[in-house]
Amino acid sequence: MPNLPQTQHTTDELLDSFTHEEIKYIRWRAVPKPYRQPRTKAEFGNLLGVRPETLDSWSRKEGFWEAVYAQCVDINSDRLPEVMETLTGRAIEGSVQSIKLYLEAMGFFRPEEDVNLKVQQEQLVVVMDSEAARDNSPPPEPKQLN
Repeated sequence: MPNLPQTQHTTDELLDSFTHEEIKYIRWRAVPKPYRQPRTKAEFGNLLGVRPETLDSWSRKEGFWEAVYAQCVDINSDRLPEVMETLTGRAIEGSVQSIKLYLEAMGFFRPEEDVNLKVQQEQLVVVMDSEAARDNSPPPEPKQLN
């Protein structure tokens, strides 16, 4: 799994410390801007009957952004297969950044491990610290990039 921020609580547990209106704001903030209704923070505040400054103070409450993150995960988790398909396609096409991200997502290494990616003569060379190897199998043959 990629090294994403982790939460120790379920979404419901995270929302327990917020009022009904604050939860509405958390859920609104978790929606990508182009899809938000109402469109602006001021309009959202008007809908709830509060000023934008009140919304700002809610966003400074402990746990607010963790709750927004958890909502984002809930909203977007069903899109993961399509994202992985796109990432895989771009990695296969030879994008070094996509290859690196794909290998991270597949658990071959974590960002904090010593990993170097180099393109040499149209070949991708992945160099991993021997302690980072997950098993003793030989590395795969280098793949020629198009």
